[in-house]
Amino acid sequence: MYTFVSSCKLLIAGGKPTVVYLLTDDAQVVKELLPVLQGTPLIVGTSSADLIDLLKSRNILHDRVALPPDMGLRSLELVRELVERAFIEGFISVNDKVLCIVQAGISATVMYSFTDAGLAQAKAEIGKRVPVELVEIVIQIAFQIAREGREGAHVGALLVVGDTEAVMDHSRSRIINPFHGHDVKEREVWNEGNWHTIKQYAQLDGATLIDERGVAQAAGRYLQYTWEVYLQGGLGGRHIAAASISKQTRAIAVVVSSSSVIRVFMDGKEIYKATAY
Repeated sequence: MYTFVSSCKLLIAGGKPTVVYLLTDDAQVVKELLPVLQGTPLIVGTSSADLIDLLKSRNILHDRVALPPDMGLRSLELVRELVERAFIEGFISVNDKVLCIVQAGISATVMYSFTDAGLAQAKAEIGKRVPVELVEIVIQIAFQIAREGREGAHVGALLVVGDTEAVMDHSRSRIINPFHGHDVKEREVWNEGNWHTIKQYAQLDGATLIDERGVAQAAGRYLQYTWEVYLQGGLGGRHIAAASISKQTRAIAVVVSSSSVIRVFMDGKEIYKATAY
């Protein structure tokens, strides 16, 4: 342990990462690395409630994840997914150099850069249609829906961002629009105080529509399908609807499945996938 932590300290000092992502349940590892970071942002993935309490007390960003003792090499795949999720949610930028430190089943370090990653290209394309920060917020809402569920059960949801007029033309209302008549400030996703209401309506059958300004415009919309999209086996109607609307319009579609998997669709294709732990 001492040798591994020492090597991590050397990597932090010599590699000069701009972000460190640590996957561990060992609070001692965190305590030993903190003095070396010298202001470098730290994100920790852990399953330890005690460690989470420590991180909260020090205002350190963290993800609650399952870390069974027999993870082995799967921990490398997990940390990659967690780093990509932090990037998609806006906690890591395209120019960041991320040092991933894994102390869960195995001990390993990986340097991660988004400069040439497909996700970076996808973000750049998203930015031509709607504010990237808006999609990042909607994805955060999607993760909360996946984690929290409803009455103890996992639920699905579909949120469609941008090109709202075209999306309305390719959909029909199944219910009376619950957002109709409410003040714009009460419907803005930029205000975290509105998230609870938006999450509740997003769990209704149909899609929730959010315009380019970040204002929820409608919920319970049934989207038109097109068979000009191809999806892998096992995905259901909500995913077909998301792929279809992103194919027929310039909207970005974010899907939460009942298995707590979040997918993002653009131009009829899945561009991002992650599991809410």
